Amino acid sequence: MGFLGGMEGEVLEGAKGVFGLQNGMEKEEMIEKAGVRDPLLATTYVSSEKLAPGLISYVLETPRVYLGERNDEKSGRVLEIQKILNDSGIECVVPENILREVWSKFVYACSILGVCAAARCDLATAIAYGPTRELLRAALEEALLVAAAQGVEIPERRKAEYRESFTRPDPSRPSMLVDALRGRKTEVEYINGALLRKASEKRVTAPVNDFLHGVISAPNLSA
Repeated sequence: MGFLGGMEGEVLEGAKGVFGLQNGMEKEEMIEKAGVRDPLLATTYVSSEKLAPGLISYVLETPRVYLGERNDEKSGRVLEIQKILNDSGIECVVPENILREVWSKFVYACSILGVCAAARCDLATAIAYGPTRELLRAALEEALLVAAAQGVEIPERRKAEYRESFTRPDPSRPSMLVDALRGRKTEVEYINGALLRKASEKRVTAPVNDFLHGVISAPNLSA
């Protein structure tokens, strides 16, 4: 079984399956360019932050991984990897539609990561302040339209959860905000930038996400 982390890495010889757990919608294409055939689709829900080399802070909850084949077949390698992860204390779910699960996280990430990084504020502040709250909502709705144009329909229940989340305080510090505050390279090209490329494929406009992408990726002239 092989994994690709946040940086380019070597593909393990004899790997049963290779998949990326980063945010974004293009990691499978990147894995294929590295010479891997038929990478699995996956996404994860875990909140962590690197405080220093070898020191990682994370929210004390059971990490969850969603994993599957592109065609949603319950293949032997998927079920084997699921068992390995579950046995190690990592909850692994093989959903009926893995692409929908990946997109479901992606559309929300475009909103909260993009707005918080652009505004340099945590999620609670972005929700409490009217203009940024409207940006959160607008960025989400754009991302949902792009998903639908790509043939992925996010469940209404999930949409309602996301929209309702913008009505209550949440002190989260999204990863892209942390990177922006520390002057590090952000993942904006693989979040809002990827959404813009997916939108362009279907000739859909996404001006809010275009704005967020431009603000976050602008060079820091004071550096």
